[in-house]
Amino acid sequence: MENRALKSNLYWRWIRTPEEFRILQATWDQAVRKSGNSPFLSWKFIDKWLKIFDFSESMAIFAIFRDGSIIGGFPLYFSISLFFRTLLHVGGSFANLTEPFCIEGQDVF
Repeated sequence: MENRALKSNLYWRWIRTPEEFRILQATWDQAVRKSGNSPFLSWKFIDKWLKIFDFSESMAIFAIFRDGSIIGGFPLYFSISLFFRTLLHVGGSFANLTEPFCIEGQDVF
């Protein structure tokens, strides 16, 4: 998937497949721990949620990288209806357990 540069060593990309997300498991969990954020943002939780609710085909996890390591992200997925696609957070209307995260002190913009 194409990377989009924010600054010279900073870029973002969409994680669209379970395989891509699986490859990033260690760096995702390390970033979540460093951010001091919710355990509901852990790779294992998000992976299970996507599988249980069958969102794996429509996942759209937004990840921000610095020098090859994740420094922030937001687990999302597309809800597809007859007329349009809507980007929703993992948990949807069932539970608001996930939110954007960023490692404190990282200058993203």
